[in-house]
Amino acid sequence: MRARIFVLIFAVLIFLPLLQMTTGIVPVAPVSENRSLATAPSTATPLERIPRVANEWFNDHFGLRPLLIRLKTQIDYNLFGTSDRVLVGKDGWLFYRSTVNVEPPVVEALLSGPAEERIVRGMRDFSDALEQAGIHTILIVNMMSDRFYGDKLPAAALRRPAQPRIDHLVAKLRALPNVKFIDSFAILRAAMSARPVFHKTDFHWNDPAAFLVAKAAVDAMSVREDFPKSAWSHPLEIQTMPLSGGIASFMPLFLPPSEDALMVKPNYRWGPDLKQQSHVGLFESLTATTPGASGFLPPAIFVGDSFLDGMIRAGLQSPFVSTARIRWNDGVKLSVIAANLPVDARWMLIEFIEVQLGAMNAFADVDDVAKAVEILRKREPPR
Repeated sequence: MRARIFVLIFAVLIFLPLLQMTTGIVPVAPVSENRSLATAPSTATPLERIPRVANEWFNDHFGLRPLLIRLKTQIDYNLFGTSDRVLVGKDGWLFYRSTVNVEPPVVEALLSGPAEERIVRGMRDFSDALEQAGIHTILIVNMMSDRFYGDKLPAAALRRPAQPRIDHLVAKLRALPNVKFIDSFAILRAAMSARPVFHKTDFHWNDPAAFLVAKAAVDAMSVREDFPKSAWSHPLEIQTMPLSGGIASFMPLFLPPSEDALMVKPNYRWGPDLKQQSHVGLFESLTATTPGASGFLPPAIFVGDSFLDGMIRAGLQSPFVSTARIRWNDGVKLSVIAANLPVDARWMLIEFIEVQLGAMNAFADVDDVAKAVEILRKREPPR
């Protein structure tokens, strides 16, 4: 009898996935794996590759696979406090393995060679050319959460060197004559004594932290424009909202971890006759109000990554007559940015996180920086 039961269970385990593949009888939510799943062999597949392609397709599509992935991940998380792609820290803190164990060593190696000086020279030449074209430069380099909450890291996390190369790079960038550097690291260090400055379940800073850095940037611009007071006029008002962030979603769980996240109330004011557009050529977003409104800064360009999103949610665009936002990616070149600058631009805010290779490679690209500088030299003089 026991043998028959064992055989029956074995048969069910073998044939249930096949039944699920053919009928989809069990409703199973797909798992987001941040990659493209393998496709089935086709008539165009070379004969010698069919076995391998078929095997890869089956591995990605066998029945109940999402359910089994969630089950394994939930067991690993709850029983062993671990995950394949996430570092499970103390007190509910989560960290991407890639942004702690993989990307910082890559940046460390990159900046230990000639790339560091190329980045500094590229930033210097680009900001000098912007200044000659009547455009002032604001620079923000954001550090990751493990720089602030290293005590929450698990034993499996790589520890940073005592003096990371990214800090050497930042020191050189902030000394450039035509760069106004906003020290977000110092701002957040001071703020974290009063409240968290990063999400626990997401790798981004929280919006109140982004608010402080955005305000510091606008304050600096207002001083340069000889404003009697800062164009940043709205106060920081914090609200909490339930959040299960990007790192939590990176672990396919039945019960993803969540937190009461700190958010900013959108209490900022726009200039008159606001117009907004999305995805216009190179620009992810555009805003425009009536020129000449009292207390508003002249037009600005924002070039940044996903950390810039928090600054925008905190109201970064509102103190300007107009803004244009560009997102860093591997394809963005400084020459393309220079060629697409609005004619009335007077400020460029450049932001990138410490593992943003797209930004670093853009400034290290000697030929493209030279091309960008030449484009800016031919730009119409400021009015």
